[in-house]
Amino acid sequence: MATKTATERAVSLLKLWTHMKDVRRPVEEWWQLIGELVIPRKSYVGESDDAPDASRFRRLYDTTAVDACATAANGHVSYITPSGDRWFSWAAPDHVRSDEVDGWYRRCSLIAAKELAAGNFYTNIHETYEDRVAFGIGSISVWPGKRNSLMFRSHEISSYAIGENDEGYIDKWGCEYDWPISRIVQMFGEDAVEGKMAESWHKYKNEHGPDTKHKFIHIIRPNYKAEPGKIGTKNMPFESAYVALDGPYVLFETGLIEFPVCCSRYLKHNGSTGVYGFGPAWRALPTISQLNFNEKLLDLVAEKSAVPPVLIPDYLEGDVDMRAGGVTTFAANRAKGPHAIPQEWLTGGRYDVGVDRSDRKREDINKAFHVDLFRMFAELEKRSQMSVLEVSERTSEKLINFSPTFTRFTADFQVCMNRVFRILLRQGKFPPPPPGALVPDQFTGVLDVENPEVLYQSKVALALQSLQNTGIDRTMQRALDWATALGDPSSVAEEINLGRALHTAGRNEGVPEDIFNTPEEKQAILEQKQAQEQAMMAAELAKSLPNQGQAPGGMPIE
Repeated sequence: MATKTATERAVSLLKLWTHMKDVRRPVEEWWQLIGELVIPRKSYVGESDDAPDASRFRRLYDTTAVDACATAANGHVSYITPSGDRWFSWAAPDHVRSDEVDGWYRRCSLIAAKELAAGNFYTNIHETYEDRVAFGIGSISVWPGKRNSLMFRSHEISSYAIGENDEGYIDKWGCEYDWPISRIVQMFGEDAVEGKMAESWHKYKNEHGPDTKHKFIHIIRPNYKAEPGKIGTKNMPFESAYVALDGPYVLFETGLIEFPVCCSRYLKHNGSTGVYGFGPAWRALPTISQLNFNEKLLDLVAEKSAVPPVLIPDYLEGDVDMRAGGVTTFAANRAKGPHAIPQEWLTGGRYDVGVDRSDRKREDINKAFHVDLFRMFAELEKRSQMSVLEVSERTSEKLINFSPTFTRFTADFQVCMNRVFRILLRQGKFPPPPPGALVPDQFTGVLDVENPEVLYQSKVALALQSLQNTGIDRTMQRALDWATALGDPSSVAEEINLGRALHTAGRNEGVPEDIFNTPEEKQAILEQKQAQEQAMMAAELAKSLPNQGQAPGGMPIE
């Protein structure tokens, strides 16, 4: 049974969770509306989705936003983190960078890429992308796996809440789960469950009861009581606790060396002061609502055109046959005047005007979700094997609009990359690091390797980086034009580091790093060049001297 201290600990964590949900509550209403109009299968904000309500789908009259969200999420998967292509590489941090250390980090990135492909990363990151595009924020966590080295878990919107530190980074995260008792025991063990959970497990284990669901929460936050220099779970940078709501009591508690959850926000709601995200669906929500309403009206106009209302004289009431091929008999002597026989009534709606209005709104929605950008990438892939520069030139305007959210994604995703690196390192998946990679740990002082620098190599990343190459090329051409006009081409080297410009352009194009010469190789080439120049100067000098190799009078020089 839980002790009084343990119970107090559980109650304290529940209070923290309640506060985090209170901070989240203002955006839940918007999430619900976005869910119903943009991503109906996730429109059960704060509710159980065990029995989906079909009426929510019946309220949807247009699927432009649904399709746009799916296209944007699929575009993230295909052109930012594609499963079939190499989309990232690791490099050594600047202060420990050398050929040996950099090569070790790059070999580790190849191993990590294989581990990502072997696990459930790509299925879960797609769910996270959908939430990020629709709700403005997506959450995915990384853990050591049982079946594979890595296990990823995406988190449903409104199941989690977040908090930031003083620098605006997420360092507090809580999530509520509603799991069957069998799954809870698989995760925490039979000895961890108490009270109602233990009763449910005993019944299920002995085939006397159903696999009853129970709720628990998971809280991760900084370990404010950690003592620098000491080791152990109680002195790790973050604390992690699972609390069963039946009780309450602590199911399991430990420490974490790194933050395990990546919460990526499309943009931040309310700018620098907001906590949750602001995505394309937020921006286009008024247009999405108007389009949905407009399509509902067009359905009414189309229905009235197909089955129009009919104005019937009172003497024919009940005698008009509305069926296809139906026959209605009436007295010819009474059919006098414009309204003496049945006729269509109030069918003057302008369907074409409504269609034009809907088309304009669809364009606005697709623009908000960057649909044209991802469709253009797909179309360029079909045409030919185009270079990164060609892709960049054709998509430059759309890439510039997409650049801010991609930059935020790479910053947010650093948490996930660091976690993957650390888990695989602790599991011994990487080769031993070279001595030059080891530095003292900031908490324990023990020699350790630092987290890598992440170099993104996906189509979107390379296309954005190649925009920088356009500026480099123009600057270099302008510099050469000026130098030629002045008659001094060597002056370009006085103003521009040509080697650095070439390296930057090559990296932006995804050129492998080993193509460029190392500092040692460049020094050897320089020394060889100097030796050749000296030999040539000596040969020219020897030719210019009279009677080479003899003293005056013809005597050989000793």
